[in-house]
Amino acid sequence: VFDATADPGALARAEWIKFISVFFNAEEKANLYFAREKAAFEATSASTASLSASLYGGESASAGKTCAWVQKYDDWYTGATEYHVSYTTYKQELCVGAGMTPAVDAADLALTTPAYKMVFTNVDEFHAKLKTYDVIIDETYQYDVVNAAKDVVLNSLGVDPDDVSASLKPGALLLRTDGHVTDAVTNLTDANGNAMDWYESAVARPALVLADLAHRAWPEDIAAPPAGCARYFRDVLAGEMPVVNGKDKCDVWIAAENEQMCLNNPVLAWDAELEANAASKTIRAVAAMVVGAVAAMLVA
Repeated sequence: VFDATADPGALARAEWIKFISVFFNAEEKANLYFAREKAAFEATSASTASLSASLYGGESASAGKTCAWVQKYDDWYTGATEYHVSYTTYKQELCVGAGMTPAVDAADLALTTPAYKMVFTNVDEFHAKLKTYDVIIDETYQYDVVNAAKDVVLNSLGVDPDDVSASLKPGALLLRTDGHVTDAVTNLTDANGNAMDWYESAVARPALVLADLAHRAWPEDIAAPPAGCARYFRDVLAGEMPVVNGKDKCDVWIAAENEQMCLNNPVLAWDAELEANAASKTIRAVAAMVVGAVAAMLVA
């Protein structure tokens, strides 16, 4: 048994595909997939770093956009409520890759065993921190995720839906990671609610996650992933709701993958960079040369 999500880094979590591939004799595909994933992640990171530098390069680092992952946490045993600002490694990497400065507690990170989170038991103190962030990503658990509208999300964080100015920075962006969810499924033996794509594909596709986050942070400069590609974030303050993807969307999603539209995509059987296909291409090229040479001899 292994847990890829226990690996701290965004790319490090995705690299576990190499381990899994061994059991399916698919090492070549896995290595090719991860190499492309890494290249795509680094390309987006370079773009956002350049963009941020062009806007804030001449100012202090604190002048750039800040990024924080937050959640309300209710302890089921004690009934206590806490508010967390989390900065596990992969979250820091996604913020940095999207051209932003992650919210962290430097003193905590200096410890031998960091907690990787700030904990607030006072909602006013939590809101005072929220007001310092430009992009906030809310991970609070919502039981009925497809109906978690703006007022539901804000109330969970203790923010007044009618006046966010006391809790959020002017112009702040409040995102959630439930941008895409599955349709609810009921069969003869089980019933499943709407599962978030964040828990389905985000671990294996950090480049697509980063591209989506970068687009949210810099909508005028970074393009959104095309239709048929996973989208992980939604803009709460803009009133966006989770998009439910069911079997009626299969054709769109399959077409996007087959046409290699989603930044990095599954390595398909006919991929030109697979050794078998490259060898076949070489054989065809050699055969064409031989045919050409023979033809030239006959003409001569």
